[in-house]
Amino acid sequence: MKTGSTYRSIESRLLVRSFIFFGLACLVFCIPSIVFFWMHVHERETGIIESIRDDRTREIIAIVDRVEGDLKTMSRLNDLYAPARELCVGARPAGTAPGALSWVLNSYLENNSVYREIFIVSARTGRTVYSTDSKGLGIDFLHREYVVDSGAGGDIAIRGIYFSSRLNIPTMTIALPLGPSGLGAKKPFGLLVARINLERSIYGLLLEHDDLDKSGEIQLVNRDLSAMSPLRGQNGYLISKKLRDEASLASVRGGSGVAMCRDYRGKMVLAAYRHIPRLGWGIVVKKDADEAYGPVYTLLSLMAGLSIAFAAAVFFAARGVAVWISAPMKSVARVAERISDGDYTARSLPFGNDEIGAMAASFNRMTEIIVSQLNVQKISSDIIQVMVSTLSLDEFSRNVLRKFVEVTESSVGAFYMLSPDGREFNHVTSIGLDIGSLETFHAGRLEGEFGRVLATREIAVTRNISEKSMVRMRTIIGDIVPKEIMTIPVIVNNRTVAIISLATLTEYPFEVATILNQVRPVMNTAFSNILSDEESRRLAKELSEKNQLLENQKEELITQARELKHQSERVQKQNMELENQRLKVEEANKLKTEFLSNMSHELRTPLNSIVALSHVLILQGKDRLTDEEMEYLEIIDRNGGKLLSLINDILDLSKIEAGRIDLKIKPLSLVGIVRVIVDNLEQIAEDKGIGLKLVIEGDIPHIESDESRVYQILQNIIGNAVKFTERGGVTITVSSEESGAAVSVDDTGIGIDPRELPHIFEEFRQIDGTLTRRYEGTGLGLAIASKSAQLISGTISVSSKVGTGTRFEILFPVEWRDPEELDERELNNLDIKRDVSVPLSVLMAGDSAAAGRTWSSSRIRTRSVLPKVLVVDDDSDNILAVRAVLRERYRVCEAHDGNEAVAMVFSERPDLILLDMALPEKNGFIVARELKENRETRSIPCIALTALTMSGDREKTIEAGCDDYIPKPFTVQDLTEKIRFWLREK
Repeated sequence: MKTGSTYRSIESRLLVRSFIFFGLACLVFCIPSIVFFWMHVHERETGIIESIRDDRTREIIAIVDRVEGDLKTMSRLNDLYAPARELCVGARPAGTAPGALSWVLNSYLENNSVYREIFIVSARTGRTVYSTDSKGLGIDFLHREYVVDSGAGGDIAIRGIYFSSRLNIPTMTIALPLGPSGLGAKKPFGLLVARINLERSIYGLLLEHDDLDKSGEIQLVNRDLSAMSPLRGQNGYLISKKLRDEASLASVRGGSGVAMCRDYRGKMVLAAYRHIPRLGWGIVVKKDADEAYGPVYTLLSLMAGLSIAFAAAVFFAARGVAVWISAPMKSVARVAERISDGDYTARSLPFGNDEIGAMAASFNRMTEIIVSQLNVQKISSDIIQVMVSTLSLDEFSRNVLRKFVEVTESSVGAFYMLSPDGREFNHVTSIGLDIGSLETFHAGRLEGEFGRVLATREIAVTRNISEKSMVRMRTIIGDIVPKEIMTIPVIVNNRTVAIISLATLTEYPFEVATILNQVRPVMNTAFSNILSDEESRRLAKELSEKNQLLENQKEELITQARELKHQSERVQKQNMELENQRLKVEEANKLKTEFLSNMSHELRTPLNSIVALSHVLILQGKDRLTDEEMEYLEIIDRNGGKLLSLINDILDLSKIEAGRIDLKIKPLSLVGIVRVIVDNLEQIAEDKGIGLKLVIEGDIPHIESDESRVYQILQNIIGNAVKFTERGGVTITVSSEESGAAVSVDDTGIGIDPRELPHIFEEFRQIDGTLTRRYEGTGLGLAIASKSAQLISGTISVSSKVGTGTRFEILFPVEWRDPEELDERELNNLDIKRDVSVPLSVLMAGDSAAAGRTWSSSRIRTRSVLPKVLVVDDDSDNILAVRAVLRERYRVCEAHDGNEAVAMVFSERPDLILLDMALPEKNGFIVARELKENRETRSIPCIALTALTMSGDREKTIEAGCDDYIPKPFTVQDLTEKIRFWLREK
């Protein structure tokens, strides 16, 4: 080893290690003591400067808060407010302030040493109009920071400490806005400013630091890292020095803590810093590190002196002990050297009964054990050589048994091996025994020597066998009684696969067990390898046979692969055909949507004129037309409404199937909706002579859903119940269920044939679909109700009996679930054909995506002339209908295309625009966008009056720039209310 070549004697080693132990002891004792003392000093000094920092911070904030409170109190005094206002707005000349103003300000100045001067600055001129110091009158403060900040923000403005050239001292000001100056004014008329006496306030606090010793110092830093307080060693009032140390930077940036850093003098200091958010300042309390950690340096010097003294004492003590120990150790070393040269007869002489004598005796015993182990290793090596040189089971059993009998000096021996079925051990070979007397041994019977080995899987030795024992071994020369029997198991894969049995007429030497235990692992491994080799040869033969079989199967697979390739080509061709069909279906859906949109526009445009003009004629013809003519008009108006309802039903059904429906989710009162529907149908039921009853069972919770969908479902089902009931009545029951709120509709009508029940929710399906049917309708009501219920996660069930009546049960969930959150199974249960490229639009309560624009109450005005309304439409009939509705209250002008509309807006300057979106040449979307982008026309309200009513059309018009949206055909009430709203009419 390296240590042996370094130290030539035990004396030097003992000396060196003694010094090492002494050094380690010093380190273990001194370093923790120093660290603990340093931490104690650090915590004490840190606590002192942090306490001073926090105390000074609180006191500074208290001074500022006190000044702010005084300023606010003074500003609310009428004796100050009224004279100050007169002086600031110029009602009276400066310097002639009333006595009350002088008394208020001077009383605060005399009673509080914090104030050096209090003055008032006019916001109009920026000059002082009054000051407790006559020299301060007329000074221009217009561009001072606190004047600008307080006047703009309308709040207290605090300027950091700065050097006043007029006073020739550092100073600080706090300003409070006074105002406003008059009716409708938004800015203050002046500022009430207090100048702080720093020597009697903040600077006085900074100089009170008895606990900081000689080198202690407290600094104030502003946002620009400029010092706002006198620094140690600076003459006069030199402030505003840039401080770039770590503590100052951290305090200004909003930090708080303790740091070791170099200050502006270049000295290491212990600094406690903190940010003052109220003022935007940083405060730093620091102390020189040399002074703070002085006790630590003193302790280090004392420990160094003591360590040197103890080191000298240890040296002399270790030298004496080393000489006393080295003599017998040298003798033992000489004996060890002889043994290493091969002389195993060398022994150490006794050195007494102490530890060195015990070591010499142990050394002698160790030599004897080494000699014995060398003999064991040689015998073990011979046995292992025999084991690894055999290649078959028969050779292994014979050679190993022969070697074991030779080494152990056994009288007889036998080798047994486990049968392939694992049931018994069979005799393989033996030495000195009569082969005819050897029998098999059952593997499951744990009896005798074999049973003991099978149970423990360890070598078993039976000793001291009596000559009178029943144990007899039959040899070729007669029976013998062994003295000891040794049984050795052979273990492979944690299983006993062979057993070797040895016997002797004397006793086995103690080295035998050691030898056998050493060679057992090798024997197990060698036996396992032989078994594996034989298994490998067997498997190789089987593998050859199977390879031939696989070759035959390979040819069959090649044939099958060719056939699969042909099938793949056919499937690919079918996929291409399916893709073409899918594209055709998508094109058909697109054409269907375009057709419905165009159909809606073409039907709504003429229907708009019919509905609007019929309503105008009804309103205007009460005193001009006969009752029969009025009845004609009511028929026209009523059938126009039915036609509009039919168009809306067809479009609703198309939107639901395509997934192009807008859901506006909000909390709803289900009872309120049912009451409205019952009130609307009550007159119809009364005319038919049937009863209409509403039953509310218990407290019905509010539901989260789309109000229009819920109303549509209940209106269709309750309306059908009233329509198909000729006698008896209809009962609507609203109840609360575990899974939601339920509405049951029971009627005593004609009923439904059981064969028709599965089909009543299909489109255009009616109980009687012939032209001679008794009940009118399109067959869309229940289809829309069913699909709308599925859309909002509701369910509809029906039971009926012909001639007795029908019962519908509608269940609404209380809490809304977004369709995007439904899993695949739930989405399939909706049974709605959806266009996945256009997902459902869900607006929760409070969304403003399609809410239109709002207006400010400041635009309300009273008009002396009739407002002017520009109607833009390419259909003259629609213009005529709008003109008929508006001509009594508004001046109406018209345009027939987009270009003409833009020109009319600039020439006529209308108060409101009614804009059709489907215009020739330039459509309404372009017109609205151009008008809203122009500064001169963007304030004119623009309402889309259009037949575009598909999903998303309203949002497109609002996005283009329209302020509101009215679908055609419109009602007179809806149109007039929208116009009054946007014209701000009272």
